[in-house]
Amino acid sequence: MEQQASRKYDRRRGPDKLIKSLRWLAITGWINFAISLILYDEAKPDFETFFDRLFHVQMRYHWNETLAFLSFVWFVLCLVLSVVGIFINKKRHRRRNDEYRLNLIVLGLISLVGAVSYIFILG
Repeated sequence: MEQQASRKYDRRRGPDKLIKSLRWLAITGWINFAISLILYDEAKPDFETFFDRLFHVQMRYHWNETLAFLSFVWFVLCLVLSVVGIFINKKRHRRRNDEYRLNLIVLGLISLVGAVSYIFILG
């Protein structure tokens, strides 16, 4: 009888809404990260190739500051989504077999690097 009382049983019946929301936060974060990379690529100066010189193609040698700022905003949005997801994951991480979502941690680190690079390049 005492042996049964000392055991802790896992009474959970599956993931709750907060745990399910982690998947959607991660998906939304990675989609936003892809958008921020596209904006960053469009904002950076053009790279001149041999064919550009051969055909006298007009090149842009400066940053498009509007698109660069939008890219920064998307990076910050990704960072916020990943921090919220990590916070939810931390609050729900109580059992030994619970796992941390590695993709949220990686998304947060990469988004932080993207935001800091904007500050150093154009800040």
